[in-house]
Amino acid sequence: MVCRGNTWLLQTIPIEKNFDFYCSADTLLISAKRAFESLMQYKEAYTQAFKALQVNADFSNLFSDLAPLVEYIGTNSTQLRRMATIEQKSLYSNPGFMGSLQNVNALRNWGMNFDQANGKIVVCSATAPTILQVLLDHRLMSEVTSNIYDVPDAIQI
Repeated sequence: MVCRGNTWLLQTIPIEKNFDFYCSADTLLISAKRAFESLMQYKEAYTQAFKALQVNADFSNLFSDLAPLVEYIGTNSTQLRRMATIEQKSLYSNPGFMGSLQNVNALRNWGMNFDQANGKIVVCSATAPTILQVLLDHRLMSEVTSNIYDVPDAIQI
């Protein structure tokens, strides 16, 4: 049964057997209320952490304009969680990071753009995914094949 306003309707909705929540128009089905509320609080925490990161001088000074990155991240939970990981790793605050990034970008032809006069990354919708992979340290090169991969996780060995 589905509640719409004050009316309960019997409706068949094809959904995955193991779902967290399902949203359709003005209907929200939640399989585990506690887990759902937890997820929503984490998203809010990630949102607040990303706002704090945006005013962090070490981070914001990497970019000629932060707005395209903020637009790319938006309210997407996965992207917000990635930004929290980027803040935690803080690779961008390592001495020589920007110089190394520019050199590797040119060597590997990653397509990132830089404001050379000011030494800043220029973000656009095409390069935002690459920038995130680099800041996450998830752009890796195989020593065996010299192929470059975007990996889902970087566990140091």
